[in-house]
Amino acid sequence: MSVFAGTVLRRNGPVRTSQLALAAVALGLFTLAAGGLPAFFFAAALIGCGYALTNPAGAEMLARSTTAQRRNLVFSIKQTAVPLGGILAGLALPLLSAVFGWQAAFVLTAGAITLIAIALQPLRRVWDQRMAERAAAPSPPLAALRQVLKSRPLRSLAATGFLYSTIQLALASYGVVMLVSEFGWSLVAAGSGAAALQFGGVIGRVLWGAIADRVSGGFGVLAIIGIATTAITWLLPTAIGAPPAFVIAVLFALGVTAVGWNGVLLADTTRHVDAVDAGGVTAIVLMFTFSGVVLGPLTLAAFAWLTGSYAMAFAILATAPLAAALLLLLNRST
Repeated sequence: MSVFAGTVLRRNGPVRTSQLALAAVALGLFTLAAGGLPAFFFAAALIGCGYALTNPAGAEMLARSTTAQRRNLVFSIKQTAVPLGGILAGLALPLLSAVFGWQAAFVLTAGAITLIAIALQPLRRVWDQRMAERAAAPSPPLAALRQVLKSRPLRSLAATGFLYSTIQLALASYGVVMLVSEFGWSLVAAGSGAAALQFGGVIGRVLWGAIADRVSGGFGVLAIIGIATTAITWLLPTAIGAPPAFVIAVLFALGVTAVGWNGVLLADTTRHVDAVDAGGVTAIVLMFTFSGVVLGPLTLAAFAWLTGSYAMAFAILATAPLAAALLLLLNRST
C-alpha cells in the first residue's frame, strides 16, 4: 500500500486519506473480533493498508504548516503518538478483555477509531480544499519511487529507515521474550522492561527532534542515534544477571535511541521535496522502513537460534544501525 499511498493522497487529500486509513483499521479490528485464522490474515492485511496511509497524510499536513526551524521537533512530537499508543493499548486492552472479553475489546477499539474518522470530517474544508487540483494533475503510482531512487539523500534516508526499523521491531517483538527466557524475569517484571523501552521512545523522539532543529541537520543526528543504538545494544549480553535497575536503564536508553529516530527521519525526508510531494515520497521511504519491520524480528529469531542467546542475537543485529550511521555520515553534506 505504501507504493500507492501517494496516489491515494493526491486524489483525496490528507484528511480523507486519514479517514480511509482509520476505516481500514476499524474494519480490520471488527474482522479480528469474528475470530478464526482466515479472518486474522484478512484483518492483518486491512490494518496494514490503513497503517501505510497514516504517515504520508500526516507528513503532507505538517510539511504544509510547519516552519523549517521547527520541522524536526513537530514531526517528532507527532511520532510520540506511536509509543504512547502502544502504552495505552497495553493498559486498556487487557482490562477490556478481562471485563468484556477479547472480542469486545476489539469491537470497542474499532468503534473508537470510527468515531475519530467521523470527527475529522469538518477538517476536510481546510486541508482537502485543493482536491480538485490534485485530481486534475494525477501522479503515477511509481513516480514517487523514481523520485526517491534518483535522489542520493532520499536513498540514504530510505536505507536508514530500513536498517533502523530492524532493530526497533526486533526489540518490540523479542525484548520481553529475552527478559523472561534468558534473564529469568517474571512476566510482570518483563512488562516493566517493555514499558521502559516505550517510555524511552517517547522521550527520545522529542529530544532528538529538538536537537535536530537546534543544529539544523537531520543526517548528523540520525548518525549519532545509530552509533548510540549499537553501543547500548552491545551491553545486553553483559547485562544477563545484572541488577534489574541496570537492565531497566539499558532498555530505557535503547528506547531513547532505537525507538526515538522516526520523527527526525520523516522530517528530513520532507526537507528534500516540495510540500505537494511530501506525502508520496514519505510513503516510499516508509515502504523501505516497513520492509525492515518485517525482516527485523525474523532475522533476530534466526540469530537467536544460531547462537542460543537472544542478547547475543541483538548484539549481532545491532550492526544494522551502525551501518546506517556510516552511510549517513558519508552523505551528511547532501
